[in-house]
Amino acid sequence: MGNYMITPQENTFYNKGLWEAYAAGQIKEAISKEYAFTAEGVAQAHTDLASRKTTGKLVVKIAK
Repeated sequence: MGNYMITPQENTFYNKGLWEAYAAGQIKEAISKEYAFTAEGVAQAHTDLASRKTTGKLVVKIAK
């Protein structure tokens, strides 16, 4: 948002509103697919991304 936010206060103001809307469920994330954090999972994520067959975000899940 570098070119759109002029002051740190303005940045804080808009970010606060964004996170409040997200917390209230007014904004939803679009996750297309989740992949395991393995060589095969990451390779499949890359293939799916490169093929442009996805919409939303691709998430590589890292086990705890």
